[in-house]
Amino acid sequence: MDVRVSAPAALAVRPRVAGAYLLLFLIGAETFLISPLLPTITAALQTDVTTAANATTAYVLVYAIASPLLGSVSDRVGRRAPLLIGAGLFLVSNLACALAPHVAVLIAARAVGGLGAALAGPSIWAYLADSSPDPESIGMLMGRGMAFFSSGQVIGIPVGAGIAAAAGWQWSFVALAAGTAVATGALASAVPRGRPAGTPPTLGEGLRVALDPRVGPILAATLVVQSFSLGAYAYAGQILHERLGWSTASLGLVGVLVGLGSVTGSLLGGRLTRSGLPGPTRTALWIAVVGAGLGAFALSHSAVPALVALFVWFVGSGGFVTAQQTALALAAGDRRASASAWNTSAMHAGTAIGVFVLGTVIAGANG
Repeated sequence: MDVRVSAPAALAVRPRVAGAYLLLFLIGAETFLISPLLPTITAALQTDVTTAANATTAYVLVYAIASPLLGSVSDRVGRRAPLLIGAGLFLVSNLACALAPHVAVLIAARAVGGLGAALAGPSIWAYLADSSPDPESIGMLMGRGMAFFSSGQVIGIPVGAGIAAAAGWQWSFVALAAGTAVATGALASAVPRGRPAGTPPTLGEGLRVALDPRVGPILAATLVVQSFSLGAYAYAGQILHERLGWSTASLGLVGVLVGLGSVTGSLLGGRLTRSGLPGPTRTALWIAVVGAGLGAFALSHSAVPALVALFVWFVGSGGFVTAQQTALALAAGDRRASASAWNTSAMHAGTAIGVFVLGTVIAGANG
């Protein structure tokens, strides 16, 4: 069953993808929600900070490992079942976090949440591409999706922390569960049954899609660019602390600025897909923006230039990710969920490589 809408149905696209956008927002908020709640959780569950922080590790690690393995499920059976089951696991995970009597239960529940996000995530990006009225509109939907995901980190995390301060840390997870219930209902009414047109892939084909000559170079670009972009960002807070003497609270506001840059870049990236520029040209442009912002940040020794450079850096990052997701959707065809899953893993792997290289190979270098 082909789930693409025709060009005259373009006005119907927004209601079709509202649930997908909401779920992306919630997944973005969930990823680092534990960070501002750590002191409260540590005291409430009578554990130490290192152990409680494993709740974040469990979520991200399961997501990174499971995503490429589960991406092919969506390509084989269609978008509806993975989306609804993944959202259901995400909902149950957050309720279990809210009710966790011990830190081990919290960590296990977060691992389940990572599994749900890994199952639903690739299907979300594939469904957005499936829902576009024409190939030129795919980038717009991808850009908006990335903007919602980044907004989850910008808006969702401070809101979650505020809820925790007012009513208790458990209610932050209850709020995520409630939002997920709304998103699941919207997806259930919008996502059609069946699968996109094309030959159903075998289960093992999801592992081979990364070697496709149309997909492999895109994934390689993600690996390389994110190694120097997100890998370097891991040390941005320390650099600002050493050069400018900024406190932890001040550095937290930097995260908001980074998120706003990502949102801006995602939206601009979506619009740029309709400019007529070839895909490789758009990707090269965003890489140049990332490089310019990163280079300016490395050379900045006062607050305003550093903040401007950070914003430019992540405008480029948001635009780059949007360009990559769009390129994958067009190159992978009915294997686009698998390709999107591998792109996520390439991003995480690139980040890990960048952190390792900067932390060990050039440790001690100035900046």
